[in-house]
Amino acid sequence: MGIRSRPDFSIDKSDWKLPVQLSKIGDNPPIHCETRQELCETLPYFRSFQGGHYTCKGRTISYLLDGTPSPRDVFEDQGRIIISHGGGGSKIMTGNEIAQQSLHTDNSTKSSHKKRLVFCKSQSRTGFRVQSLMNCMNHDIPVVLLAGKKYSMMPWLKERDDIGYVVLGHYLVTHSWAEKEIDSDFPGRTCVRMKFRFQWISSQGDPWWLCDIERYERNVMVALEDARIVLNDQFAGTESSEIPGSQADLEIDQAEGMEPLTMCFSLELRPHNSKYLDDEKGAEILTSSGSLEDMSTEELLALPPPHVDELVTSASHLQVKISKSMSRVLHDIWATSELQD
Repeated sequence: MGIRSRPDFSIDKSDWKLPVQLSKIGDNPPIHCETRQELCETLPYFRSFQGGHYTCKGRTISYLLDGTPSPRDVFEDQGRIIISHGGGGSKIMTGNEIAQQSLHTDNSTKSSHKKRLVFCKSQSRTGFRVQSLMNCMNHDIPVVLLAGKKYSMMPWLKERDDIGYVVLGHYLVTHSWAEKEIDSDFPGRTCVRMKFRFQWISSQGDPWWLCDIERYERNVMVALEDARIVLNDQFAGTESSEIPGSQADLEIDQAEGMEPLTMCFSLELRPHNSKYLDDEKGAEILTSSGSLEDMSTEELLALPPPHVDELVTSASHLQVKISKSMSRVLHDIWATSELQD
């Protein structure tokens, strides 16, 4: 019995029109809903109640960006360029199931019954989801992109309780390639994931969410300034301007493969320079240069990793509490700096 081959893909675009601009209605996205059921029962171009791809006759009609990101996903040029991954190869598993099949020894992972989607096997160019996206790329067929509240590249969606999903607009699939990924759930195992680059179609004008980005960035800057003051007070116990030779600058850094709003504290201190990075898994001093009279670089790095005890973000406020170990290290650094000045 021979292998059944897929028929050649073709499509008639003679009566197609360029997509038009979507505009916000007041403060609301142009097309949005609360639940997945509302999304699938309302939109004729997205009927996928479970997966993120909606395909028909060999082409991808729409593609949902939600809570299953992969490393090196991209949201650039204010969302005009998006890189995501092809579907398939994932399985819903509990923490117990993951622990049984992996080398993890984390007790919290073993006792977890919460289900999540885990990337289990390599994706193939011949898979129907990947092939549907490839057909769109080869024939310049637009794809409608949608985003869910769990899509980490658009964190402002989480500010609205009445919005679960939004329609972004039409994109062209411009490039595709395969990448090898190291599986964090199963150490030592690698899988191949297909990546796709989506390009915003310019006939739609500017993306409708640009004002949301501007507002979100303003709120972040206000929150960072408040946090900088809190950090200076926490570390020095007084105003930073009263401490000779020391200044703590708080910056935001969206590191590769990390969630937006990951906080990167660059503590520019004389004669010591250390970089402090916090994410949801904890924090550590990443780089350390120079030396201290009473504490060498090696001794500093050998200290227990400091961590942020509490990091709460919202639309207009951010609170940061630093652990005692971090405060002690910084007080030691500043005290030495004052003595040397």
